[in-house]
Amino acid sequence: FGWGQPHFGGREYNVADSPAGIWSIGTGLEDIRFLDNLTTHLRFAYFQGTSDVEDYNKAAKAGGYKDAFRDYRVLDSSDWGVEINLDNKINIYENLDMYVQLAYIHMDVEHSASDFEDNAWKSYVGFTYNF
Repeated sequence: FGWGQPHFGGREYNVADSPAGIWSIGTGLEDIRFLDNLTTHLRFAYFQGTSDVEDYNKAAKAGGYKDAFRDYRVLDSSDWGVEINLDNKINIYENLDMYVQLAYIHMDVEHSASDFEDNAWKSYVGFTYNF
């Protein structure tokens, strides 16, 4: 949930404004079944920034920005994080499904850029009824 368009809560829950300047690796387990009516997806990801604060600000100032590194969410090469997602689908009735999602991001951010937080989490409960 760390990238992409924010659905709830706004921009402050995104890891970065763009996936550019970040490398990542991830893995997951799909369609884990503990019970007949419960399907689980578990995903892990590690990511690290590749940007350089000095070079980024030089380019931004040349483009007319004062301090773009503080104005935009950019991860430098010493910043890293881990994301864990647990998504569950529970089939309640033939046409009714319940979704329970939990996610957590731990970040280690060395620089003092804008409004980064060290950790973020997401929880979601939803229902789908098919006619």
